[in-house]
Amino acid sequence: MIIRSALVRATTAMVEAMVGVRLSESERRSAIVRAAHRIAVRDGLAMVSGRSVAAEAELSSGLVYFYFSTKLGLLHALLHDVIGRALDGPATDYGADLEPHEALQSMVASEIRDLKRQRDDIELLFQFFFVRRDEEFRSEVNAGLHEYGRRLQPVIARFAALHGLDSRSITDATLAAIQGAGVELVRHPQGYDAERIIAGLRDMPQFSAEGCCR
Repeated sequence: MIIRSALVRATTAMVEAMVGVRLSESERRSAIVRAAHRIAVRDGLAMVSGRSVAAEAELSSGLVYFYFSTKLGLLHALLHDVIGRALDGPATDYGADLEPHEALQSMVASEIRDLKRQRDDIELLFQFFFVRRDEEFRSEVNAGLHEYGRRLQPVIARFAALHGLDSRSITDATLAAIQGAGVELVRHPQGYDAERIIAGLRDMPQFSAEGCCR
């Protein structure tokens, strides 16, 4: 491990001397992951490799493998990066100044509107889950979705408690609505209309103040 770390530092120093840029190890890792992300968005996940990422980042493929060991390690780092953006969820105190039903409506609307900004990362999540089909990637995506659902919980729990509803089932329904909007975005990106989806949800009894507790 000591020898490997020394080699990483030596190789990095050599590259930095050539290009005139000095980066920390964390900054170099981030730059490599960003290069992998650009390739995945532009050419598809299948085109991400140590060699292609090295060319994109203008580094040696050896340096890429020093940091990530294998192509699999690089893909896991990319997925972790994508999950961190696409499934970040609302702030902890989201909607604290709103009535429970208003907070729920506002949160769902905000998440659905935000999908379009995150289109590239949403599409990569689908690629990791459905194209790669590796169980370990699917497990990471599912863990990210579970954590995302947990971040929706404070708003949902207030709404459920006020109306005597099951918080878990409300969370499942909310996740299904947001994920369904994500599918629509990936299928028809040019025709994606967040406001139409939000308006449709607000017309459903379970999302309206009048109908939530019938």
